[in-house]
Amino acid sequence: MHSELLTQQIASFQALARSAIVLCDIKNNGDQKMHALIYLIFFTITVCHCAAEEWSEFSAVLKPSPIHGIGVFAAHDIPKGTRVFADLNYRWYELNSVPVELRKYCQFLTEDKVRGPERFDRMEVDWFLNHSNDPNIVEIKEECWIAVKDIKAGEELLIDYTQLNEPEYLKELFYKNSEEAVKNTL
Repeated sequence: MHSELLTQQIASFQALARSAIVLCDIKNNGDQKMHALIYLIFFTITVCHCAAEEWSEFSAVLKPSPIHGIGVFAAHDIPKGTRVFADLNYRWYELNSVPVELRKYCQFLTEDKVRGPERFDRMEVDWFLNHSNDPNIVEIKEECWIAVKDIKAGEELLIDYTQLNEPEYLKELFYKNSEEAVKNTL
């Protein structure tokens, strides 16, 4: 029932977006920027809300990873397009306030500012995602992650660390060389 209602709401929004695009084309003489903006809004809302009911706190578990240390694994099949890790809790830190041994769990924004878990003593599973040059989940906007492939139960959830928007000079070497490490462990 919920799925049918969601499908109807998405179809209604799609029709509304198509009407808005037509109006913009008429009133703005084909204004490309407005068209692109409406499409982006439509895409973001659709992707972030379609299949939202298929992810829950029971969808992922931590296990030893063949890629590196601990990884995040699907507890059930996750269809492409599913929003994953809803309601994430991040916090911004001054780098020198984070103990050195915990900095590997942070995303570097500048040389002295990082984004990390809200509480290091209660880290959510998303902080254990491993890197792949061929990820199966991506962040389409801040704190909105989606599955870009069908993910089978037991498969490791992977992101591309190079897409975290860290300054190039601050990226750790293993971000760039992790694929070689994976080949050596198989």
